[in-house]
This record gives sequence, structure tokens and C-alpha cells, in this order.
Amino acid sequence: MLAVGSQFLDNFLSVDFARRLVESLAPNWLMVVLILVPTGLLLAWLLAVAGTVLAYTGFTLSRKGNFLYIKRGLLERRETTIPLSRIQAVRISEGVLRQPFGLASLRVESAGYGEDAGVSATLFPLLPSDEVEEFLSGAAPEFAYTPALEPLPRRSLRRYVFRATIPALLVCVAALVCLMVLGSALWLLSLLLIPPSAAYGWLRYRDAGWALEGDRLLVRHRLLGRKTAVAPRRRLQSRGVTSSPLQRRLQLATFVAEVASGSGGAALRVKDLDAGSAGTLASSLGPGVRLEGA
Repeated sequence: MLAVGSQFLDNFLSVDFARRLVESLAPNWLMVVLILVPTGLLLAWLLAVAGTVLAYTGFTLSRKGNFLYIKRGLLERRETTIPLSRIQAVRISEGVLRQPFGLASLRVESAGYGEDAGVSATLFPLLPSDEVEEFLSGAAPEFAYTPALEPLPRRSLRRYVFRATIPALLVCVAALVCLMVLGSALWLLSLLLIPPSAAYGWLRYRDAGWALEGDRLLVRHRLLGRKTAVAPRRRLQSRGVTSSPLQRRLQLATFVAEVASGSGGAALRVKDLDAGSAGTLASSLGPGVRLEGA
């Protein structure tokens, strides 16, 4: 869209007009940025909404025997067949705009067999979070699992907050260097990024956790949205524990398990859980454990 728009403007706007426009906006560059950035984000969101509507109009999921059949699409009708025996993990995604309304989407990681490639496909695009377990009980009972999670230790919080505030601190430093050359104190506005970044780190810490009950492993983490993955023990291709020098100082570690998927492999990861709990969890999942120091 930007490329087409630039060609359109080149044909109808003169170079002199563009130069005068830039010269008039340059003194007010901060206001221009504050207007253009939200406008760009709004446009991107609207395009994402439109793409989702086109992709999932007429979505239907049916199960016959040990197969799931998915049909969807408006302009292009797509059909997917997923054998239940090939599903390696189910991912539950609660986006930042969906979670406040109690909504989630479900995806499956499916392994390939022979000449058939595996898929990472949407199992259901939008569903109330409190209906997920009931839905999975009918569609894929092996993955209907919502236990209480084991939270991370309190000492992990500062690592989550520190990692989340690093980008804001870099922006502050860059703004300070640039604006000190111009003799301006507007760089102080960049300090406003630090509190929401720290809150985001706390939110990531609060939502992270794991659970193991019987044959099923559940891990949860947050990037922007909250993501939960469920995988049976026998579907795990590998499992292991890594620990960096900074983690070892706090007796923390990262647990990683992998399942097969259409993209070659998918990781189930929990950062900064207690090192003893991470080792116990990896050992409880059976052979194939790897212990690494990073």
C-alpha cells in the first residue's frame, strides 16, 4: 500500500510541494510523530481485522472418528484435515485485546507422516476462555487440561522487569544523545516509557507458569498476549534445562521441551523457574533430558 501510494503521489504532487511540506513539518516533528504513529497502528489494526474476517468467514470444525475437518475462508475456501493421532500440542492464545473480554483462539501443532507435511493450524479462531476445556473435551480429549499452575519464584520478578525495561532504557539513552546535541530537554518524555515497560515485565512474570499432572504438560508465558500450550508426555521429542551464569546466581533456570510440528519443531518454554523445580520437571518427563549451561 505504501509503495502504490508513493507512486500515486509522485504522479500528482510536484517535488517543490513535497519539499515545502517537509520544511513546514520539520519544526513540529514531535507532534507529527505523535499523530502518525497512532494512525499507523490504527491502520495496521484495521487491516488485521479485515484479513481475519476474510480468512475465517464461514469457519466450521467437525470431527468424524479420529479426524478433524476444518473449512474456512471467504474469497478462497480452504479445507484442512488433521488426524487426532498427529496432534502434538494445542496452543491457547489470549491476545491483549481479547483477554479482557474473556476470549481466546486455539491452534494445533501437527506432525507430518510419510509424504504428508505436518501443519500448524487454527483449531478454533475465537472462543470464550471458560469454554476451552469443554470444547477440547469434544474435539481433542487428550488435550482437555486446565489445572492450577505452579507460579515462578519471587526472585524471578526482577529479571522479568529488567528484560522488559531494556528497550525503554535504550530509547531514553538514544533520545538523550540526540536531543542534547539540539539543546532540548524533550528527551525527558522518553522516561515515561519506563513505568509501562516495568508493568509489562511484571505481567509477564505473573502469567508465566507450568503444571504437570499425569501424562500432560502445560506451560504458560506471555509476549504481548498470554499463550498456553498443552502437550502429552509421549508427544515430547526432547526436554531439557538451560541456565545462564546470571540465572545460576539466583538458582534459576529455563525449561524447554519440543514437539514436532509442520514448521519442523515447536518449543514449550518457561523462563526463570526455580532451578530445582526445572530439573525435577525435566526428569519427571522421562528420558531425553539435556542439561546445559549458557
